[in-house]
Formats: sequence, structure tokens, C-alpha cells
Amino acid sequence: MTRLLLILPFVSLLMSCVVCCMAQSKNDWPMYGHDGGSSRFSPLADINTQNVAGLKRAWTFHMAPAATAKPAPTAGLAARLRQRRSETTPLMVDGVLYLPTPYNSVIALDASGGNQIWEYKIPNGANASTRGVAYWPGKSGTEPRVIFGTSDGFLVALNAKTGKPADQFGVNGCVDMKPGVSNGLSNIRFSLSSPPQVYKDIVITGAVVQESPSIGPSGDTRGWDPATGKLLWQFHSVPHAGEAGN
Repeated sequence: MTRLLLILPFVSLLMSCVVCCMAQSKNDWPMYGHDGGSSRFSPLADINTQNVAGLKRAWTFHMAPAATAKPAPTAGLAARLRQRRSETTPLMVDGVLYLPTPYNSVIALDASGGNQIWEYKIPNGANASTRGVAYWPGKSGTEPRVIFGTSDGFLVALNAKTGKPADQFGVNGCVDMKPGVSNGLSNIRFSLSSPPQVYKDIVITGAVVQESPSIGPSGDTRGWDPATGKLLWQFHSVPHAGEAGN
């Protein structure tokens, strides 16, 4: 599926309540699982079992470029594969939705109308983490950032307001995540399929590594500075010499 749908209540008064709630940061969805405990639960009560039958579609945003319109059922395999599914859970912060598309980009949308605010095209034909992105609110002197991993092993930070590569983060907003986990191998498979987790001023990443052959990159959990992209710490999932469990 490559469409993003937003459903709002049919009753106009209820719709007004939802829009007001969206403007309140306490009712945002600022991380993949909603909160630090990954409850995946919203406290909003405007939509419930008594009024859910009155919902109607408010807007639709098509992620797929026009050139990849839905092919006919009789179309060949190549044509059908151009339609890619989305697995993302969008973030919402201050009325703006942030999400990756399966078409090599990350976008920001106006949550009330579905209008695109900005789009960032990922270099080298790579895709962002298929399940979503992370949001860091910034701090004094550093703007809020949208942060995600890519299918070719980079950690990317964007200015949340403009969608431009974040200043002072790695090189042009990108940090190569492969050094430090490659184990001296070349042409390794290393990526992120899930969004990073943000804890205070630390961006925490996992990894996608190969299932075979058995010799490959490490899947270490690491912490990064969201302002500079500097590696702060690394937990060796397979203990090194001198570490507990080696």
C-alpha cells in the first residue's frame, strides 16, 4: 500500500475537537511506539465505540510518483513490483506528520490537510528505515531534527522545519554507520529497518545484518550525538576479549 489516509470524525464538532488536540504537543505521537515505554496507545478519547461509525476520509496522500500508478491486474511482474508497500508509523509533532516513503524519500505533511511541506530525496537510490523515522526536539542552538537510518547503512539527520540535511551532523547530514561494525569485511549488508530510539540527547540504533553466511558485520547497539552524529558508545552484542561473557 502506498497511500496515507487520515480519518476524521463525521460530526463537525468532534472534528474541531480533534484539530484542537493535534495542536497540543502533549497529544502528539513523537516516537515510533508513541512514548518511551512504547505503549503504542494514544490517550485521545474523541474517537470511540459510540462515534466510530460516523468517520469519513478527510484526505489521501499518494506516496507513489505519478509514473508508478497502479498497474492493471494483467500487467507483468515488473510493473506490479513498481508498487511498493509502506510499513511506516508516521510521527506527529505540532501538527506535522513525518514519515518515509518506499520510494527513496522522507516527507513532512500538514496533518490537517495532507499537503506536503517538504520532501528529502535519499542519495544513491537508498530507502529510509521502512517502519518510520525518529524525532529529536533539539536544544539551545540546534534545531529539531528528523533522524533515520538507510538501506545502505547511513544515519541521516534532517532539519525538521525545512527537510534540509542538518548542519554539523556528520558530512552533509549523513554518518556512515558501517565503520566499527564491519569486522574488516567489505561489501557488507548493514542497514536499519526500524527507526532509531531517542533518549534525551542520545540517538540509539540497532542493526539489520545478514542471516548467512555466519561471518559478517556486528549487530551492535550504539548511541550517537543527535547534534553532531558523533558515536557516543557501543555495546558489543558478542562480547570482545576482556568483556563479561566472552
